[in-house]
Amino acid sequence: MTCVTQVPDFLNARIGGDPARDVIGDDEWLQTTFTNTVATRGGALIKKWGRSSAASTAVSIADAIKVG
Repeated sequence: MTCVTQVPDFLNARIGGDPARDVIGDDEWLQTTFTNTVATRGGALIKKWGRSSAASTAVSIADAIKVG
């Protein structure tokens, strides 16, 4: 089972002031590959690092406090 954490809003996104869809010019890629990559990136982080991005941030903060 794939955990969906976020979905990109490429319909309203802008790149350099222009609609992202116009700049990228590949709706199929936006709707499939890009959306899937964004939606499942949280699971990919957990698989790679063993913790979520929020947990990774917390660990980094704790490490910085220990060093300081």
